Amino acid sequence: MEKLTVVCVNWNNFCGRGAEYVNVLYDMVKRNLPEGYQGKFVCFTDDDTDLNRNIECRDLPKDLNGWWNKLYIFKKVHFEENERVLYLDLDTIITGALDNIVTYEGDFAMLSDFYNPDVAAGGVIMWKGDHSYLWDKWLEAGSPEYNGSIEEGFGEAGWIQKFIKPDRLQDLFPKEIVSYKVHARHALPEKAKIVCFHGEPRPHMAEGWVKDFWKINGASTFYSKVVGNTDGEKLVENIRYAMGLGLPRLKPVDAHFRHAVIVGGGPSLKDTIEEIKARQLHGQIIFSTNATCKYLMDHNIIPDYHIMIDARPEMAEFVGEKTLNYYASQCDKSVFDKANNVHLWHHFSTDITDVLPKDSKNEPLVGLGSSVGLKAIAVAHILGYRNMHLYGFDSCYKDDNHHAYSQNLNDEDRVLEVTMNGKSYRAAPWMCAQVEEFKEVYPHLDDTVITCHGEGLFQDVFKTIANYEDSDYYNQPRRTHA
Repeated sequence: MEKLTVVCVNWNNFCGRGAEYVNVLYDMVKRNLPEGYQGKFVCFTDDDTDLNRNIECRDLPKDLNGWWNKLYIFKKVHFEENERVLYLDLDTIITGALDNIVTYEGDFAMLSDFYNPDVAAGGVIMWKGDHSYLWDKWLEAGSPEYNGSIEEGFGEAGWIQKFIKPDRLQDLFPKEIVSYKVHARHALPEKAKIVCFHGEPRPHMAEGWVKDFWKINGASTFYSKVVGNTDGEKLVENIRYAMGLGLPRLKPVDAHFRHAVIVGGGPSLKDTIEEIKARQLHGQIIFSTNATCKYLMDHNIIPDYHIMIDARPEMAEFVGEKTLNYYASQCDKSVFDKANNVHLWHHFSTDITDVLPKDSKNEPLVGLGSSVGLKAIAVAHILGYRNMHLYGFDSCYKDDNHHAYSQNLNDEDRVLEVTMNGKSYRAAPWMCAQVEEFKEVYPHLDDTVITCHGEGLFQDVFKTIANYEDSDYYNQPRRTHA
């Protein structure tokens, strides 16, 4: 993944609290970059007092004023030609994952004025390559500090627009970069990732949702991008191996109203194991997922079905020995070598059709999310079940436990703090992604009665969307960095 350098300018102690603004911006950026993303944060400043020690500080010239300091960052000595740079004004709030925005691969992009789209604005700028001519030509012109006009552009943005026609960030990332005054004064738009403040109020003056986000360890919307744990070439190899085994395929069944009990591995599973036993005694069908198969059997419950999608070879230890196994074709070949009684299905993705043979009309493609829990819901639905009970779908930690049982595969997961309806939870990014995906999946299950058991983030979100499908931002979950 290409490295990113994030840049800001703190001149003349911005708003009388420049260090606070720089440190908060640094923290917002850090908690919203993709996990594992390599990059650095640089502040051009005339005073580096009290700045976070992880911020790289560079001196500003002593003879520049206001926004003209921004032009100085384009001086040739500051960045390498292949360095991707993201500039942010200090009065900017990062409200969500920057996964999409940091994928920009063009030469130069910047905001357009939120009131006058034909005019460039300098609150957010992205570039790669040598644009030192912007600084050099300004010096050659005698460092003019004129304001220009709204129609022609003014300040440093107007100067930049004289020499380059930038890509427009609002067009590249629709609804992800918004204005506080125009779009977000009363509520944060659902898809917003960057909120720009221009003029007053500044973030430290604003009320409402701003107070949750503009602070160290503040809030942020859930990750929107789910990253797999196995590379693409390996997945293709797994799929082709599984398809060559001649296994029977998952086949749809007419809708019926038998009860499916779908078991995830969240910590609340410990507290509900007796309920699951009772449901099985009453003839309800048990769907296990990943390691819950073994956990249930250790508690004298033999599941009827076992669902797996994870492509890591370590999953072979979770193979169901006494169950009917519905496994995704992308599972590792060690899983298929060990398992018996397997029916095959394919995780629906934009790439899967490139792997399947052209005449594969009967290959079952399963959508509805990417986690094993959501896939189990989808498989149960394909098998005709229209009454579903969800157990262990917590999508959060309880104390220090991410599962009801020991699972070393998740011990190194990054942990986030999440708030929902005034409650605080701790969750890994994949847990947050499951919640986000379920919010999208739920409307497609309008023919199914779903009951969610236990306590956790997932259950809390389920109650909200089940009762208030048109809930506003204040009923939506948010995460903060831990």
